[in-house]
Amino acid sequence: MKSFFIDIFRRNIYVLLTALGLFLTGYFLNLYFSGDTSVAELRNSIQSFLQEREKDFERVTRDTALLTELSKMQYSKKELDKIVEKKYGIFLYGSDSVGSGLFLQFWNDQRSQPTTALLSGPDTSSFLQLSNGQYDYIKKTVAGADGRSLVAIALIPIRWQYYITLSNLTPEFVDNPAAERRVQIVMSPTDLPVLNSQGVPLFYLEKKPGYQAPAHIWPIPLLILLGLLLVLIIIHNIAHTIRERWGAAWGIGFLISIILLLRIVIYLSPGLLNLRQFDLFDPTIYSSGIILNSLGDLVINSFLFCWIIMFIRRELSDYTIPQSVHRWKNWLWMSVGLALLVTTTFLFANIVQSLVTDAKISFNVTNFFSLLKNYSFIGFIALAALALGYFFLSQVLFQLIGYLIRSLSIVLYIITATMGLLLLTFIQNRDMVELDIFVLTWLLGYVWLMQRRIFFDLRFRLNVSEVLFWLFIFSISISAVILFETRKMEQSTRQEVAERLGEQSNPTSEKMLSIYFSYIDNDFLAQIFSRFRDPYSNQLMKDSISNRNFMAYQSKFETRLYTYDGDEKPLFNEPPISYDTLNTTFTVQGKNTDIPDLRYVERSFDKFTYIYKKSLRNDTTGKITGYLFILSEPKEYKGDDALVPELFHERSEDLPEYYAIYNKRELVAANGDYPFSSRLMDSQVPRSDFVHVKKEGYDELWHRVSDDNFVVIVKRDNSAIEDITLFAYLFSAFLFLVALFRVAALLIWSRLHWSQLKTYWQMNIRSQIHTTIIFISLFSFVVIGVATIIFFINRYNRNYQDRLSKAMQVMVSEVQSKLSAPGSYGQDGRLYYQGSRSEL
Repeated sequence: MKSFFIDIFRRNIYVLLTALGLFLTGYFLNLYFSGDTSVAELRNSIQSFLQEREKDFERVTRDTALLTELSKMQYSKKELDKIVEKKYGIFLYGSDSVGSGLFLQFWNDQRSQPTTALLSGPDTSSFLQLSNGQYDYIKKTVAGADGRSLVAIALIPIRWQYYITLSNLTPEFVDNPAAERRVQIVMSPTDLPVLNSQGVPLFYLEKKPGYQAPAHIWPIPLLILLGLLLVLIIIHNIAHTIRERWGAAWGIGFLISIILLLRIVIYLSPGLLNLRQFDLFDPTIYSSGIILNSLGDLVINSFLFCWIIMFIRRELSDYTIPQSVHRWKNWLWMSVGLALLVTTTFLFANIVQSLVTDAKISFNVTNFFSLLKNYSFIGFIALAALALGYFFLSQVLFQLIGYLIRSLSIVLYIITATMGLLLLTFIQNRDMVELDIFVLTWLLGYVWLMQRRIFFDLRFRLNVSEVLFWLFIFSISISAVILFETRKMEQSTRQEVAERLGEQSNPTSEKMLSIYFSYIDNDFLAQIFSRFRDPYSNQLMKDSISNRNFMAYQSKFETRLYTYDGDEKPLFNEPPISYDTLNTTFTVQGKNTDIPDLRYVERSFDKFTYIYKKSLRNDTTGKITGYLFILSEPKEYKGDDALVPELFHERSEDLPEYYAIYNKRELVAANGDYPFSSRLMDSQVPRSDFVHVKKEGYDELWHRVSDDNFVVIVKRDNSAIEDITLFAYLFSAFLFLVALFRVAALLIWSRLHWSQLKTYWQMNIRSQIHTTIIFISLFSFVVIGVATIIFFINRYNRNYQDRLSKAMQVMVSEVQSKLSAPGSYGQDGRLYYQGSRSEL
């Protein structure tokens, strides 16, 4: 036994030392970036750029001639460009001819402005908090070249911090966005003061608790990952040595036991590697049970599964289960092998389906930028690893039971189909029935190919001529599953959008209103109506009813309540509206809905004013004692991102690119430049709720809202491009994975011994040809990929520049038209324009 361990240590000494070096390097990097040393360097970086800009402002204020030119607007374009390019704000104030006060005469930055209190204060240098962040504030009174006094103020931004945090308005330190995750500004003294150019502390920095360096410093997890890979190689070599001494069963059992033990330890002790600090291991991105709890777990398990199966394939070599004289044993082994094949096939398909439907991963391969944001490439790699593992597992199974199934012929396919159908009977998910039938059909074809022994002699070295065929088969198969599930989800989404647009254009479909108005009955009004007669409690009761019953509807409607006594006289209504006006609107203009006492008045095809009337009667006399009107008027909706400038809003992906709404067969609204019919003919009217129509490269989805109301959603039919592009991505993922396994095989074979590595690169003619073909293919993929990416980036920038230019022209025209309107100066010297607030 001692010689066994000595032999293992001697063979793997270089791999072990390299792994140890990688772990130690990652450990010390983690200590450095998580410790106080790197935080002190951040402090020095922030302090350096602040002092540099303070000194630059000092040089500007010493140039009195330049200050005078700037204040009098007599500067050249070169001087102006030089001042505007400075990374801080310069503001010059001067008094008028009579010296009545300070007026802003020049500024080079529009992101901030000194307050009136700062202007009246003394010359100073201090830390300043404004509405959009923290600044280094400097005020100096200087004399211009003409002898006039000027007030020069510098606002040097330190950190941006906005009132509301949005995707494009995030808090961050200037010139050092990474510092936001590591430190925070405090005013109480700490060991990290930030000094100005005069050596006076402006503020202090404090290290944020809970900072995880590996999640933000990519070399650390990379080093740990490489170290773990070398550890797995050592485990692989140990298992191979055990197989050489004690047999394949012991070697395979050792490898599987160790891998399962390590995974169980990581599952039970997640803090050991603290993988949750990485977004890849966030369950909100992908989660499908306890084992596949995140996309990172799926990737790890896929690689380990493929690794184990490849080890088994290599160590079992050409071993097959011999035929027994007892036929029941032959049938037992054959049934176990086929059952395992059928089960893993459906499990693999279920994982692919789950990755498409349950994960926040985009498989919209025609939109390259969406793939960059949502771990799509990681998903492709995981699928490729699963597919390779499944392929090698099927090879192992057919190798083991090869003699047993050789004489079955068509019976083999009958048994496989029967097992698949039996398994499907226990699957309760009806949404996967179509996919499962497709998978079972695919499995029968796959078994037929394996029985033909096409490239069946694939070995651990993954020869190119033998692997390309199966990469092609699996790329097409996985692409078909992904496209099937993606288009099914897209179909469901388009139908939901069509129904939503149909509800917006149909006032009688507002079902939620029936729930809200159900609370306002005669008994309820009888209890509270007396409070409407008091001006103070009247407003309180109206606010209470509106907030309690119509809170969910306030995003789309502005609800007002109007009360009147039995003589139709108003009870403190705001704004004042007579009873006759509302009653005429309700009686004459209002159209009935399915809700009693509720009517609607059309404003546009999808905007309606709802008017609700309730009469309160005395239970004893039957006389009307009061009236309640509820008026719900539509308003323009702006979501949570309403503060984001409209120029930079992107169209929501939930909204279709082209859609049309027909009311009484007349086109009342359309989006996009698609040529919709202005009036529908009988031949165009759909006969069912949802109908697809293919037309000249477009897919039209027709939704029947009612007999005369329809919604049409149109989508570009890019199915051919999507199919080819998805296949290309998956095939590239397979090639990357094959190359990765070739590198791993080299490390396992050489054990990082230089002599063996040198021998490996001494290629024969055949290897040179294969390597040349692979290099040319990969180089072509890289060139085409880079050219495609650059093309899309340039087109993206060009489109947005055009949009921005057009929007700016519209804004300039609107501002100029408002400024050209007649105005007048007030007593405070400001210019006032006539018009309502909304117009201005």
